[in-house]
Amino acid sequence: MSIGIAATIGMIATVAIIVLLYVKVLPKKYDGKLDNKYLQWLHNYFNFKRLYIEDILKFLFVVGTVMCVCFGFFMMFSVTETYFGDQSNFTTGLVLLIVGPITMRFIFELQMMGVMLVRNVMDINKKMNKSLSENEDSIRKEDSINPVNSQPQIKE
Repeated sequence: MSIGIAATIGMIATVAIIVLLYVKVLPKKYDGKLDNKYLQWLHNYFNFKRLYIEDILKFLFVVGTVMCVCFGFFMMFSVTETYFGDQSNFTTGLVLLIVGPITMRFIFELQMMGVMLVRNVMDINKKMNKSLSENEDSIRKEDSINPVNSQPQIKE
């Protein structure tokens, strides 16, 4: 099969799957109502119900911090051959060992502040929607008990 045919078939399959997802999985009316766990996961994934960037950033922070500590420690005991002779890398390793994790923490903390801000706004939005729907339900109950268009009774 040539690359052109493969690309054409891939494009047709892509359009078909997108239409299927938009019709059967992504509408808000299917939120929490899909029987298939995979389809529910797809619904949550494409509607950004969970932020995966938070876990990825945490993993990258741990990897970066451990790399700074390990490289800094072993660099302290290494030497670099230069034109003028061997030079110790002790101070470079010590700086990397101390400043590296602090810098990593600062950078990733700034990134996590943005992620946590978005997550908190999403939580507040969910709570606001829940309280608004509860208020609407209580207003509907009051309206059914005391209709707005009823004539007030005048006491004489």
